[in-house]
Amino acid sequence: MTVSDATARALLMRLAQAQRVGRVPSLVAGVVRGGELCWTGARGEATGGPPPGPDLQYRIGSITKTFTATAMLQLRDAGVVDLDAPVATVVPAFERLRYPFAEARAIRFADLLTHSSGLPRLGRVTYWEPDAPPTAAELRASLEAIALVRAPGSDYEYSNLGFALLGLAIAELTGVPAREQINRRILTPLGMEATVWDADAVPAAHRALAYERGDQREALPRPLWAMGVNESAGGLFSSVNDLARYAAWQLDAWPPRNDPDDPVLSRASRREAQTIRFAYGGDEFGARGVGWAWHMRTECGIGRRVQHGGGTDGFAAELVLLPDHGVAVIVLSNIDDAKPKDYGDGIVTMLADTGGLSRRSPVPSPEVEAAADRFTALLRTWSSADYEDLLAPVARIDHGPERAATELDWWRARLGPCERGPLLAATGLARASYRLRCETAAATLEVNAQLGAPTRLFGYRIHSAAVAPDDAVLAAAHGVEALIHDWNDDDFARLFAPHWSAEGMHEFLAGIGETRGACHVGEVLDVDGPGRGEFELLCDQASMRLRIHLRPADADAPGTIASLLIRPRQTKNRCPRDSAP
Repeated sequence: MTVSDATARALLMRLAQAQRVGRVPSLVAGVVRGGELCWTGARGEATGGPPPGPDLQYRIGSITKTFTATAMLQLRDAGVVDLDAPVATVVPAFERLRYPFAEARAIRFADLLTHSSGLPRLGRVTYWEPDAPPTAAELRASLEAIALVRAPGSDYEYSNLGFALLGLAIAELTGVPAREQINRRILTPLGMEATVWDADAVPAAHRALAYERGDQREALPRPLWAMGVNESAGGLFSSVNDLARYAAWQLDAWPPRNDPDDPVLSRASRREAQTIRFAYGGDEFGARGVGWAWHMRTECGIGRRVQHGGGTDGFAAELVLLPDHGVAVIVLSNIDDAKPKDYGDGIVTMLADTGGLSRRSPVPSPEVEAAADRFTALLRTWSSADYEDLLAPVARIDHGPERAATELDWWRARLGPCERGPLLAATGLARASYRLRCETAAATLEVNAQLGAPTRLFGYRIHSAAVAPDDAVLAAAHGVEALIHDWNDDDFARLFAPHWSAEGMHEFLAGIGETRGACHVGEVLDVDGPGRGEFELLCDQASMRLRIHLRPADADAPGTIASLLIRPRQTKNRCPRDSAP
């Protein structure tokens, strides 16, 4: 798979700008999609180093932590270690740590993997000298001088020390250094020949030079750190080509499926690593947290973003995974203030804006398709017995056979005979939407199944933008339009069901008028049954969507507004929105 020529040019222009404006000696980036490196670009190195490209090796810093976490998951899956066990059961020197509270529990492996151990960012051993790599013995001995800064498991505190100690634990559990375990069990099976621990293992023609800023913001060569026992927290060198293999392997964990599994690490364990295990923040767009080493957040329009950066001894790197789209972004640079995360985030935004992201849908269970076929048969020919056999008992409490028969009669009159068409989307094994191929208009069928024996439906929804709403729904929409600009208590009481608050609705609709200006009802956007419709609400400041559901004929106060939703016009993503009180 490739990106379009226009997108490739735009990405390269952005790369060149980032390298020039940031005065970065060299900057290399890549985009992975469909399991392949579909775009790569490089700029810079006017200082005598090798020309940048996808094979040039840079130190990737803390991205190494994701390899260390993978090694721990391999050991967990093999039954060698329990991630909920105290680390001291494997590394007795942990008993020397100074806890801030007497009642604090012992640090577990899971705490180290999620940066929730309470350990400080750095320990007491020095790993930033070029000729004095710290040893495992020095790291163990240093623990008695370390005091925790938080109670274990209580809060997030990023810790390089914690991942250095995980490397120590891997060595204790396997009998070989962590680097050897990672080489044998991860790098070699994945074919990552350019991913190494020692600068000396990289020919000079293939290794980027490291730089730091001078007093005049010039790029000055700097020596590499000798990380020693701390290398499991940030010691690896790699290239865009090698990280593309790694990213494709990580992304291949999604979606869950019955294909043959991977011998390096199961898809389930990789998905587990890329799922929030410890939440530490968020905003109105979603949660932020950390999985097994990976940091992640949800984002409007993007979905899940899984990433890790790295910054060490004159290098800065970023690796971003978008599991919902099967896309990854890689950025490598060779000066420590290069801000690759900003450029990586910019690539993600550009891909989203240019159609370069396509959300991958899960595959629903075959039983869901069969249930959708049974429901489509009911739409053609009604049978109370078949309906009661198909719908789960809990679904029939509020949607009994009589109401369902009325609704399907309504649809049959507007759509004509229908057949189930192709799958449109799925949100898991049990939920899916299908195109309905009907005689007079196209429609969509959404089903939510209760999987098992037998499979039944928890719920269903038919909707279409090609049918007209009931006259009463259109009249109610115009009534709401009038109330936005000219409130009238009598009109409110006539339009709305008794459960609504006149004061609250007045305040809500007045706010729409004040912020959006004059509004009027426009075209029909969607209809999802009798007494239901969604309209464009054209306003001076911005278009909105107005959705109305009326109470059914067999309910109290029939024909009055039971549900009202007003939200921004562009809402294809799950973003904050305006809604009725």
